[in-house]
Amino acid sequence: MAEDLVGALNARAWFVYMSSPYMSDLLTTAEALAADGEEAEELLVSAMDRALHDFRAYPVTTDLRVWLFRALVRTYQSPWRRAARWLRRGVSGEGPRPLRGVVSGSRSEAGQVRAALGQLPARCRVPLVLGDVAGFTYRQIGEILGVPVGQVRSRIARARQALGRLLGVAAARAGTGRIGVHVGAGV
Repeated sequence: MAEDLVGALNARAWFVYMSSPYMSDLLTTAEALAADGEEAEELLVSAMDRALHDFRAYPVTTDLRVWLFRALVRTYQSPWRRAARWLRRGVSGEGPRPLRGVVSGSRSEAGQVRAALGQLPARCRVPLVLGDVAGFTYRQIGEILGVPVGQVRSRIARARQALGRLLGVAAARAGTGRIGVHVGAGV
């Protein structure tokens, strides 16, 4: 029994040591997916708890960063969490607050980008966030989401087109023409 406890503590320490370089990127991505900072922290804690639980099954040949982000995305997409988000947003009326720190421009432009991203379906928003916020390649996003690279490219392209249309509408409403924002170009 003592050996099992020591083994579990060693596995936990090794997990913390190996995953700590990615915590900042994971938190930034969680903040981009979640509606607020508190939900983002809860999402990250749940994802890391899930990853720690599954760490003994971690295939050494897999990129740890990809594996950790897969745990984050799967936790975000779990049916229970989707229902909880839906209930929270239904009560508060707020949408998600995606892509923290990605927008260059004024606060009003940042708000318009966040509002536009909040209108994107999760199947398009998640790959866009993984590519443009977390900096993953199409292949890595495919591994995280469990979909072919072609679907990743398609979803990101659709997300960028929809985002452009939504931002164009927002700019037209404001009477300012096109909004000068940069949401990461190269994935």
